[in-house]
Amino acid sequence: MVKGKKRLQTRVLHKTSQLKTLTRSIGRQNYCSIARQAMMVPRIHQKVLGILAKDIQKELTKICAKKNQSILRSSSPECLRSFTWDALLAELDTYAPNLKAVLRGAVHVKRRIRPLIGRKKPAKSHRPSEEAILCVCAAIILKHKNIHMNLMQRIVSLIITQWSCFKAGNFSHAL
Repeated sequence: MVKGKKRLQTRVLHKTSQLKTLTRSIGRQNYCSIARQAMMVPRIHQKVLGILAKDIQKELTKICAKKNQSILRSSSPECLRSFTWDALLAELDTYAPNLKAVLRGAVHVKRRIRPLIGRKKPAKSHRPSEEAILCVCAAIILKHKNIHMNLMQRIVSLIITQWSCFKAGNFSHAL
């Protein structure tokens, strides 16, 4: 009787300066620098992005499922009136934390903090909050994944049609 041998597949990474700095970071157990150096190696970078993309796809499938009562799926007038950014952010925290983390990194804007000693208060800017931008981006992505996740687009279309904002110049008075 002959037993088959399992052949172990080993992959050899060529020694590069990137791998040397990665091994130094592992030796020092500095997690931030381990992650930074690992992402500098192209093969590792591709694998990490592939795994993250799969995780986000799973999250999108889970949040768009019919059994999940998503706030974006509802279409009643009551839901339109009671919609808040906080409710959508809580739903993203629960069902799609990786998507929320990626979008938060994409919309994050570093603001310079200036001391107000001897200066007038800066004028309020009319920039939307990062949470609002994050929620709109997530709503667009979810609408692309499932056509029934369209509460955000329905709210925007109601605002535009109710205030007769059919031209770009007319939209400023609606705000």
